[in-house]
Amino acid sequence: MKKYITIIICILFSSCQNIETEVKESSSEKFKTVYVTIGELTNSRVDKTYGNFVIPVKEIDKTVMENGTVIAYLERAAKEDRPQRWSMFPQYCLNCENSYGTKPSFIYFSYGEGLIRISLRSQTDISDAAEWISGKRIKLTIIELIIKTLH
Repeated sequence: MKKYITIIICILFSSCQNIETEVKESSSEKFKTVYVTIGELTNSRVDKTYGNFVIPVKEIDKTVMENGTVIAYLERAAKEDRPQRWSMFPQYCLNCENSYGTKPSFIYFSYGEGLIRISLRSQTDISDAAEWISGKRIKLTIIELIIKTLH
């Protein structure tokens, strides 16, 4: 019973925390949509547990790096039984759509100035996931925030 009372008291006090956030008075956004196709694997560890695709994207400039963001989506092509759609990263590939074996892999996205990186990680082997994702399209939503502070 004492444990429950202690938990309730902790919850009550923690819900009263004052969290400071910085809010800009005014901002506007510029959006860009860029499509890229994944090519061949750029780097791979000898043990095949990690690899990546590095793709140049000139639209990701210093301004985006400092005051913006990039969101990536993987294209899921239309098939007879389903429409074309976009899936957000990360992707967890249990069996890579039964096309290339059954080695579980985790596929995630990162970006830097002038590039994106699609990374693959597996406890066993990324080869199936690399083959599955190679040739697929990525939709990048590049958001550049222009911050105007009012005094």
